[in-house]
Amino acid sequence: MNDISIEYLKEALEYTPGSGVIRWKQRPKSHFKTVNSWRATNANFAGKTAGALSDDGYLRIGIDGRLYRYHRVAWALHYGYWPENELDHISGDRSDNRIHNLRSVTAAVNNKNLRLYSTNKTGVPGVGWYKARGKWRAKINDSGKVKHIGYFDDFSEAVKARKAAEMHLQYHENHGASDRAAF
Repeated sequence: MNDISIEYLKEALEYTPGSGVIRWKQRPKSHFKTVNSWRATNANFAGKTAGALSDDGYLRIGIDGRLYRYHRVAWALHYGYWPENELDHISGDRSDNRIHNLRSVTAAVNNKNLRLYSTNKTGVPGVGWYKARGKWRAKINDSGKVKHIGYFDDFSEAVKARKAAEMHLQYHENHGASDRAAF
């Protein structure tokens, strides 16, 4: 997906790291097959914000018939290379592409900064009512495996145990936050 060169990107786009906005530049003729398409594209897009929101909540930018994730283009424009790993939106807001909100991480680390699932009924990830025992159950994902933390009579004790496990396994402090932007 990163087959477009950084030099080509820099000729076409301008990134503002503080706002996270990417705008189209006046593109050179060498980017186009015809003079008419060069003129029309620059007349219609130069200076305007690039990209559009996709169904999965990510912004994407179309360049030369290919779609690129906005946050990966922002990273490439800012640092001068494509990220090797996944990019985590630290705040959980997929449209917040300010450079300080992006970090290159492995999939395992990225999974430690997920929003609260919409199906969660307790407001705390990994804590739920276990009907068979009549107790609160706490569990956590550790390296792709669900680990049982324990059963608790009191909801707050289950939450406390889950939070302690998150700290021990180095989950991000934003993990499971419900007030984050919807994806």
